[in-house]
Amino acid sequence: MGWRRIAKRRRAGKELVSASSTSTCSSSFASAPASTVFVLSLSLLVAGGWDPAAAAAEMASVSSSSVSAEGDGDTLRPPAELTGTASGSGSGSRSFEGVGVGVGLEEQCPATGSEAREDTATVPPPSPSSSFYPAGLLSRATDIRGGGGTGALEPPLHASHFLVRIVFLRSLSFVYFVAFLVAYRQNKALIGDRGITPCRRYLWDAELRGRKKAKERREWIRQRKTFRDPGRGMGLWGKVRYSRVGRTVVDAIEENERLDKVREVLWDRSDQMDRPVVTLLWLAGDRRRLDPWLDGVAVVGMAGAALVFVLGAANVPLLFVLWLCQRSLLAVGGLWYAYGWEPQLAELGFHALFAVPFLSLNPVSPGVPVPLATVWAVRWYLFRIMMGAGLIKVKSRDPKWKFPQLNAMHVFYETQPVPNPLSRYFHAMPGLWHKLEVLINHFVELI
Repeated sequence: MGWRRIAKRRRAGKELVSASSTSTCSSSFASAPASTVFVLSLSLLVAGGWDPAAAAAEMASVSSSSVSAEGDGDTLRPPAELTGTASGSGSGSRSFEGVGVGVGLEEQCPATGSEAREDTATVPPPSPSSSFYPAGLLSRATDIRGGGGTGALEPPLHASHFLVRIVFLRSLSFVYFVAFLVAYRQNKALIGDRGITPCRRYLWDAELRGRKKAKERREWIRQRKTFRDPGRGMGLWGKVRYSRVGRTVVDAIEENERLDKVREVLWDRSDQMDRPVVTLLWLAGDRRRLDPWLDGVAVVGMAGAALVFVLGAANVPLLFVLWLCQRSLLAVGGLWYAYGWEPQLAELGFHALFAVPFLSLNPVSPGVPVPLATVWAVRWYLFRIMMGAGLIKVKSRDPKWKFPQLNAMHVFYETQPVPNPLSRYFHAMPGLWHKLEVLINHFVELI
């Protein structure tokens, strides 16, 4: 090893010793803001499976970060006075003991100046399995600033999204569980075999539309073969699409009976608004007996939602099952599933697929942060809901939502779709209270 590398290592060690031997005798956590330590501790504690004392000791050891020398793999460890394992000359020593979720310090000011030794102690790197925090996140967050600065514990900006993801998944699973519980108790009477609007009618109508579309598509394929040069005037894509090779490939795909059947089931079968009817009920052999299928979908949904709520974590297959079960009921629910919150729940469940790991069920999955695109997609989703609900009231021609009347809430509790035990008491409130409710509603949704 060259003399320059040795001098560099000794100079870095002296900077660490001088930074730690201040007049205030501050600990290694003094360089980190109290709010940062609290957020890290709270997020780990809520995530579960975390030993506060072990994690505090680990954070203390990581905060006095090691300086690695590139080349032959040699690593400079911080002086022993910073780790609490020093021995040798000098009148001072330092020890760390983790207590609760904080750090209790029993320390004496280390010796300074020439009395500080350059001996180093080996500090093992934090093990990913020793805590629930992402592997390497604390070590990457710790930095040795220039000019003899201190090691500051600075988690990246997306670190808080791990805790938010736990809260978000548990909240979403709770909504899913309530939705499937309501479906289990009511669907047989609403869309069951002997219900008010049996769902088999929606399936039959969608199947007839699918057959009609498939027939029209096959007729179009037959007529297209008689065209001499259908790609003329369609640009480069038209020439490629209707070239000899393009026709051969496209015809092979479109004339395949299996692919045509899959397209008919997944795409051509649609509702009155030409939206594809995606539901597991297509798998039912006898559509005159769909009650077991309705109950089965609801039970599977409740089981999956309960699992996500207990774990505080989910993966893509688990959330896809929840989304598919809810989408299966939404597709055949008809008028009973026409309220805005049903498609909103389906959309939010789809967004959640991109916020979780593919297979891991670890609440804080190492190396799988919440994508920034997903965060903004959910924010845009919430903005659309709130702004749309406010604008539809303000831009309507109903004077009850506008000045000077503002009396929409006078009759709201009489016609609300899901009343609760407190509705009668709010309905009996004075008129001024109801006008205030309208103003608060406009403020919340528009401002």
